[in-house]
Amino acid sequence: MSTRKTRQKADNNLRPEIRSHNRVGMWWTTIETGLVTQGVPDLNYIADGGIEGWVECKATDGWAVKFQPMQVGWHERRYRMGGRTWIAIRRQSRGGPRSGPAVDELYMVPGAFVIELRDEGVNCGRARFLGAGGPGAWDWDEFRRLALGRIVRRG
Repeated sequence: MSTRKTRQKADNNLRPEIRSHNRVGMWWTTIETGLVTQGVPDLNYIADGGIEGWVECKATDGWAVKFQPMQVGWHERRYRMGGRTWIAIRRQSRGGPRSGPAVDELYMVPGAFVIELRDEGVNCGRARFLGAGGPGAWDWDEFRRLALGRIVRRG
């Protein structure tokens, strides 16, 4: 299986959805650095006016979000240097007796809160809900507003 297919499956195709819904005024670069530098997020973007940032794409069928230690360290270092980073989480489940109703939701968490997200999950109190019902129903205007807004600081 190719790396691309494995990666898309790992984030439930969130990366291509982000790129396809945010083409106007934003230039996206997919990052594949696993053999060179570990922990670097999946996407880098730059928008008109020079606003630049990073997005790590994650998928979960519950509330927990798994990170490699280097991913947490990367977001922490970038935050300390004043960088703009986000973690986009697709919470998707077919539903069932034990998992409840089917869901396909998008959440955004500022990279400044990567430790809270790792330790407490999507419901850590820092996630910004961007909608249910799949990519066609998610609030992509809010996604862009967050990605291009001021850098979120702790405190």
